Amino acid sequence: MQRLQKVLLALALSLATVAPLHFEQLRPLSVQSVHAGIGQWKNVDLTGTKDGVNVTFTIPDVPDLQTLLVVFNGLPLHRATSSPGVLEYTISGTTITLGLAPNTNDRVWANYDIA
Repeated sequence: MQRLQKVLLALALSLATVAPLHFEQLRPLSVQSVHAGIGQWKNVDLTGTKDGVNVTFTIPDVPDLQTLLVVFNGLPLHRATSSPGVLEYTISGTTITLGLAPNTNDRVWANYDIA
């Protein structure tokens, strides 16, 4: 219950500061990559153990950070510079560290362009 309260509080705080997104922007594409003229647009599930403890995941490519969108069960996460909070993440190369450890049934993915 305490985890749910943290998530709901973080969600309420983030909704007050985030520009509204349409559902279509959050839904993963049915293809794994789409050529976007410059670079290559990717839509991938984060790779790693989803056990409610692990927070370290990887993606196959180094993304263009200006285009990176990390999504946790449909909620966009904010990029942090260090020690990510509940609805935040950090990235170094292809390694993404989440502020909340996903459970087995949670869906975590990333959309980004390869520079």
